[in-house]
Amino acid sequence: MDAQTSLAELGKSITTAIGLERRPAILIGDDIDYIQVTRKVRGLLIGIVAIHLVLLFLSLVIPVEEVARARGEFVPVRHTQVIQTAEGGAVEAVLSQNGDHVRRGQVIARFKATNLLRDIQQSNIQMAYLQVNIERLDAFASGRTPNFTPWVASYPDTVLDAQNLYQQQQLELDRIIDQSDRQIDEEQTALAAAQSELPAARESRNAANEVLKRMQDGAARGFVARNRIAQTQEDTAQIERTYTQLAAAPAQHQARIKRLEAERAAAKAKSAADARDQQAQLLTQMNQLKATRAAYSARSQDIDVHSPVAGIVQKISETLAGTVIPPGGTVAEIVPLEGGVLMRAHVSPRDIGFVKLGQNVAVKSDAFDFSRFGTVHGKVTRIAASNTQDAPDQAPYILVEIALDRFYVGTDKSHVLTPGMTGEATILTGRKTIFQYLLKPVFLTLDTAFRER
Repeated sequence: MDAQTSLAELGKSITTAIGLERRPAILIGDDIDYIQVTRKVRGLLIGIVAIHLVLLFLSLVIPVEEVARARGEFVPVRHTQVIQTAEGGAVEAVLSQNGDHVRRGQVIARFKATNLLRDIQQSNIQMAYLQVNIERLDAFASGRTPNFTPWVASYPDTVLDAQNLYQQQQLELDRIIDQSDRQIDEEQTALAAAQSELPAARESRNAANEVLKRMQDGAARGFVARNRIAQTQEDTAQIERTYTQLAAAPAQHQARIKRLEAERAAAKAKSAADARDQQAQLLTQMNQLKATRAAYSARSQDIDVHSPVAGIVQKISETLAGTVIPPGGTVAEIVPLEGGVLMRAHVSPRDIGFVKLGQNVAVKSDAFDFSRFGTVHGKVTRIAASNTQDAPDQAPYILVEIALDRFYVGTDKSHVLTPGMTGEATILTGRKTIFQYLLKPVFLTLDTAFRER
């Protein structure tokens, strides 16, 4: 509506002007065309100025990133493991080569250890001897049959000797017990005989006393001679003594039986105590032998050289079998794969002043095209204190370590970053607006102008 109104008013003004104008109509038409063109140009100029103002405003508010780019390589988070041999000795076999991937605990080399193996074998035999005899003595002391089953297959001679010794000990103990049993049996027989004779002796004593009493009554009346009374008294006294001995015999036999039983029990206890003493001595020897065997076991671990970590063999002694490595010598170096990798970037001294700890980094791997697999994000974790120069003709650089958020590229976890790969790190060092970026040449020119010699 406003546009139509403006056109209507413009038409009216033109009509009025034509009515008042005294020039030819063709000249008046040219003026009208000029006015219309002038308005279009003015609108175009206003649009251009507006666009420039908008662009200027955007350049003042839209930031751009300032970055420092540096080449680098991926290195393991954990330090390279140097594997040494404490014992040293002659190499029997080298089971890995440089560049091989090895598992944790995998055998990578083996040494000959004739003396150590001989000592271990002797300690095994001695340990079996101690264990077998400890079992023998424990069985003898406990009064049970020994169980030598765990050692029969491996050490039959040791078991046979222990069985013979156990039988000898048992026979000796049985002999002592049998002797005591025979003596006890004899005493029990004598006890039974004494107990069986005692009633008859008691009757004889009673009868003798009765005869003596009658004889004494007869002598008092004068019917019996005194010499007969004396003989009867003597016979009665003899019968009394016999009865007294027979009456005391059971107690004596019982006392001897108790003493013999005590001696038999003491003999068994002494045999068991002696066995326990010998067992204690053997246990002490076994504990000492265990300490020795532990030392042998620690030494035997150096026979087979195991990788302490999963990783890549970087350096290994490429020696023939029979070559001697001294104690403490290096067998191999393993680059760990456990714990992942980090990037060690070579930052130019020109950019190092803007690199700070904790800055965000986008890492590209040369092995995986970043246009397909993307980048891996990380942060600056360490900045070297001084620069490094690999060769006199090469530019120096400062080592910067970058911790990665993950150890694979893209979404496929099989695209693993491994030590030795190279890539590029883009370190976000700051931000500035587009306006500041565009004015940099101006500031640089003003800073260096009028200073030439």
